[in-house]
Amino acid sequence: MSQFVNYRKRGLTLPPGCKDLSDVLERQGPQPLLDLSRLRSSGGSVSGRLFEIGKYVQWAFRSRALWFTLVVSPPDKRLTFHIARMRRKAVQAYVLMEKAAPREAAAGGFFARHGLQSTQLSPIMPEQQFLVRSFPMPSDRLILTKLAKDLFREVYRLTDESKLFYTHRKVLHTA
Repeated sequence: MSQFVNYRKRGLTLPPGCKDLSDVLERQGPQPLLDLSRLRSSGGSVSGRLFEIGKYVQWAFRSRALWFTLVVSPPDKRLTFHIARMRRKAVQAYVLMEKAAPREAAAGGFFARHGLQSTQLSPIMPEQQFLVRSFPMPSDRLILTKLAKDLFREVYRLTDESKLFYTHRKVLHTA
């Protein structure tokens, strides 16, 4: 045990009187149900370049929406990178790609080289044309941006000037 850290005392990031996360959750009590009549959805799609991906990934990290999703795709949409955030919690991501395409093998190799273990690998269409790969996502915006850039560079052979589509959707709770 470190001589500088007393693990039995409250951490610096916890509210006063709380020694662990269970104390914090007990204080908060049950979460109120959302009034669905006050939910508003908006979004859009823009075309951009691969080098701009950081600007769009930042949206997911800064969003105050109840739910935010960003889909990054090349023009043929045979591989899409999805980023989602719900209620300001951790960012999650998954990749949707064509099954049995040469890019599927390249994507598998990419994930393995980056130490990303698939938590789900499943067909989502009856014809089993597409696969979903989801994985634990880095919670750092810069690391996630680099990961997405590298995925498109390695698997899709894109350059910084390559065209991508950035499609976002958010759901807000109005007062």
